[in-house]
Amino acid sequence: MKNTKGFTLVELMVTMVVLAILLAIAIPSFMDTIQKSKTTKTADYVAQSINMARNAALNSNKPTYLTINNGTTFCLSTTTAYLCDLGSEDITNQVTVAINDATGNPRNPLVITFDGIYGVPDKYAQFNIASNNKTKTVSVNILGLVKVGA
Repeated sequence: MKNTKGFTLVELMVTMVVLAILLAIAIPSFMDTIQKSKTTKTADYVAQSINMARNAALNSNKPTYLTINNGTTFCLSTTTAYLCDLGSEDITNQVTVAINDATGNPRNPLVITFDGIYGVPDKYAQFNIASNNKTKTVSVNILGLVKVGA
């Protein structure tokens, strides 16, 4: 009898079945991780945009306007609310951003004006970020402090 090297067809089939079972278990968990990552990334970006607007106001000693249109675009300006002279950026990646004011009412568009001397915003705002069943909340209080919550 000859010495043969390699795997038999049965061994390969068993390996493929085991691999298919493992993938069937792992894929839903992986998709859940991707959705959570998108939500966290967007929440961090919203918080970063708020802090950037506040810092721009403090550095220029002029009021700075942060305008959020439809929960999809952030616009930063030192002249008027919708001019976007400091830049604008789209924020959504299959993620929904809902904006509420201090009373919990939806606001769209939302303009937050940061004072040029103290860097405080003119209003409280809360951003509810959702992607499928994953949610995060970003809020900015009247002192300009940003909080990212679950």
